[in-house]
Amino acid sequence: MKNLIPGSHSDSYHFTVSQDKHLQRLDQFLHEVLPAYSRSYFQKLVQDGFVTCNDRVILKPSHKVKTGDSVTCSIARIDFDVSAAAIDKRLLEGIQVSLVAQEPDFLIINKPAGLVVHKPAHTSRQITLVDWLLAMYPTLQTIGDAERPGIVHRLDMQTSGLMIIPRTAAAHALFTQMFKDRLIKKTYLALVEGHPQHDAAIDYRIMRHPTERTKMAHSKSQGRQAYTQFQIIEYLKDTTSVRALPQTGRTHQIRVHCAAWGHPIIGDIVYGSKSKVIARQALHAAELEFDFSGKHYHFSAPLPDDMAHALEALRPSS
Repeated sequence: MKNLIPGSHSDSYHFTVSQDKHLQRLDQFLHEVLPAYSRSYFQKLVQDGFVTCNDRVILKPSHKVKTGDSVTCSIARIDFDVSAAAIDKRLLEGIQVSLVAQEPDFLIINKPAGLVVHKPAHTSRQITLVDWLLAMYPTLQTIGDAERPGIVHRLDMQTSGLMIIPRTAAAHALFTQMFKDRLIKKTYLALVEGHPQHDAAIDYRIMRHPTERTKMAHSKSQGRQAYTQFQIIEYLKDTTSVRALPQTGRTHQIRVHCAAWGHPIIGDIVYGSKSKVIARQALHAAELEFDFSGKHYHFSAPLPDDMAHALEALRPSS
């Protein structure tokens, strides 16, 4: 195996290939067992010699793993000069990220709508949540994927609400596994079109749209398993306030499932239509609940102003 980059250290992860992942590509296998890291990240990791299968270095991301194989990957952590890498904080003054909680092992932040979590491409010059985090907490640079340090889950750019930001390597690994094992309860609030007759549980699978690559689609047989419970909160003018409880964390899951339910989120121009009362999809990650290191945590964030105003505008006149 090649030496790690000078001035860096690494974390090693060990996995045994289960039967359901037999003959899966090595890069895809690693991405699925460590979803906080991108598949392209693992492709490079394999090509650079940091992954073994049955104690043999594998250099091809397309290598097919087999049931019972022992896979080990070493993820490098590069030391860096904070002063040279820091972003001018003046560029971040207008970003309305709020700190909800600051624990030794993690942060809870409230992300505003309109802020992308991490750069969609290396060439992007768009300010991101990661930029804000690194400016405020420089040590996060060494936590997790170099492309998205400190990130274990995401919110869409136009979705507001709570996110967990691990502050240590151990917390990053633990939260990654907790999301995978569905041990973190997430509650979203949304405003949807129409009046659903009753609560619903949507279990359509989610896949990449066959012709529009930036869009997802629901399917009964293809794609990845996805499950969302919807609870009606209040009927409004031609719309409804609902609580969404996703059990999985697929890309655009709640938005796709609302559309599949027949009640797309208002303001969602990808899966529904524009709204006169809000300029983005009316979706907010309102609560997070989980157990960590023997303690129970529950966090909540109130509706942002734009959703609160939309809610009031849609309430029937008394």
